Amino acid sequence: MTMVSPLTTVRQRRHRRDRARRSASRRSQRTVLGLGFAVGAAAVVLTLALTLAYASLTRGLPSLDELPVLLDPHSGLLLQPTRLYDRTGQHLLASLSPTDADRIYALYDYIPKSLRDATLAIVQPDFWASPGYTMAGWQDADSHPTLAQQLIYSLLLWDEPATPLRAIHERMLAAQVTSRYGRQQVLEWYLNSADYGHYAYGAEAAAQFYLAKSVTQITLSEAALLAAIGQAPALNPVDAPNAAEDRRVETLGAMLAQGLITSDEAAQAIDDPPSPGGRGAGDEGKDNIAPAFVNLVLAQLDSRFGAGRIERGGLAILTSLDYDLQIQTACAIRAQLARLTVRPAGSGSEATAAGDTGLDGTACAAARLLPALQRGDSEFVGASTALDPGASASALVLDPTTGQVLAAVGDMRGGQQGSLLAQHPAGTSILPFVYLTGFSRGLNPASLGWDIPVSTNSGGTPALGQVYHGPVRLRIALVNDYLPPAQRLLQQMGEESVRAISAPFGLSIPLGARLLEDDFDLSPLELAAAYGILANGGTLVGQPQSSTELEPVAVLQVTGLDHSVWLDWRTSQDQAVVSPQLAYLMDHILSDETARWPSFGNPSPLEIGRPAGAKASRTLDGLGTWTVGSTPGRVIVVWLG
Repeated sequence: MTMVSPLTTVRQRRHRRDRARRSASRRSQRTVLGLGFAVGAAAVVLTLALTLAYASLTRGLPSLDELPVLLDPHSGLLLQPTRLYDRTGQHLLASLSPTDADRIYALYDYIPKSLRDATLAIVQPDFWASPGYTMAGWQDADSHPTLAQQLIYSLLLWDEPATPLRAIHERMLAAQVTSRYGRQQVLEWYLNSADYGHYAYGAEAAAQFYLAKSVTQITLSEAALLAAIGQAPALNPVDAPNAAEDRRVETLGAMLAQGLITSDEAAQAIDDPPSPGGRGAGDEGKDNIAPAFVNLVLAQLDSRFGAGRIERGGLAILTSLDYDLQIQTACAIRAQLARLTVRPAGSGSEATAAGDTGLDGTACAAARLLPALQRGDSEFVGASTALDPGASASALVLDPTTGQVLAAVGDMRGGQQGSLLAQHPAGTSILPFVYLTGFSRGLNPASLGWDIPVSTNSGGTPALGQVYHGPVRLRIALVNDYLPPAQRLLQQMGEESVRAISAPFGLSIPLGARLLEDDFDLSPLELAAAYGILANGGTLVGQPQSSTELEPVAVLQVTGLDHSVWLDWRTSQDQAVVSPQLAYLMDHILSDETARWPSFGNPSPLEIGRPAGAKASRTLDGLGTWTVGSTPGRVIVVWLG
């Protein structure tokens, strides 16, 4: 047996210890290197993630370079008000401005210090020390607490959806515009682009509209008024004089509290309210020949671009309006209202006198085509002897083959035209769609109906002063507006079936409304679109707007003054709603002149010398009437009430 020396044992133990130390050291080095690599990789990944997140956050942001283009003192696009033209582009319908003149840009040094101070006092007292934004309220996309944020939102981010992301974009751009252009430029841009109501954009336009003077001439009291209007345009001296005065005083109080004015200046300004000197309500559109049509255009464009952007300026709108047709429609409605009000003897000469000329001074040929009034005509529109002087009328002309509105006249009261968008009781104007439901279930125009009293949920037939005719064909019952046969057909088919048939025609029947018992409201546009489908072989033509459903339009094209195309609706889209056979059947019934003789006589005043559909209807209380006429290329809806 070999003996190991003690020295050898010691050496072996020392070698094992050294080897263990070297192994531990290598393990430590590998651990450190591994950790360093992991940290480095994590840093790279984090940097890349942050870069991608920032890129995603800023993707699609508009350039700040757009602001000088919009608000250049000499050639800024927003210095030109938005203008609306007829379909030829030759007739100016409206200029969205208190006057048709270009807007005047006020340089910073020419804007009174009182207006600058008043605006900052009620909007952003810390303006001169602010970075241009605040993170407070970022979760609310509709909150714009600083002037820079209001400027960015109204001019650059108006078309972004109202989300927290837009709020972040707004603050990013507000910080950038403040840093790049300076606070003085931000304030100057803001005061030249703020909305002061009544299409008055910018302090100069507001001073001219409300005070009949240049902004350079306004007093402290007037500056406080304009600053208050700029933050609440609806509370202006024209529409809400008491509220405007209260806000003026509050603004002066804020200026005093912030040391911007002395107590003597505040007291003097409070006791010196601005004198009315501007234009009156509605004056900015007094030369507009088609106010109801313009309202329709703006409503359709606001639903597309958001409220306020179209009115801000810099755009040219080519509408679908037929200028000559609009003139004739307006004067014919005016003539008919005049002769119904004065209850003429029936010669029709009064209509000629009342509508002798159109709004442009041309002869009103349409008024001369109105038939003479017959005995009982005033009763048909709901008056025993004459139409109430406060009566209203609306008319709309639609091309069902293109879905374009060609003319529109709104409510006419006291010689002024209101909004076409106002709705009126539908009454019996929905009868064709009740009968259409029956025809889709196997009935036909020759089917038997009964014009005798019928029991309804409300206990009886609405009092329309009608005479009962006993057994009648459905064709006769429909065109003569006999209500009981339609009520019986409705009971037979069921209200849900009628609603299902009516919905694709765009008829908005409220839930819970009892058809032919409870009057619900329709607009002339809705009724024209529904009847237009029947006149156009069962096909709806128009453009998708707020939903995927097609709707008639009053706009052909919207372009910027820089020649950019914002919207092009010149080419229509179409959608089948009902079979051509059913549409033809209904159109044939409404065009049957002999079927109308029992109520309208022979010849009927609804005859025009060629086949034309016609449906005269009444509200269920008998106080208003609808008349719808149609040919393959035109649908005309008239309301009197």
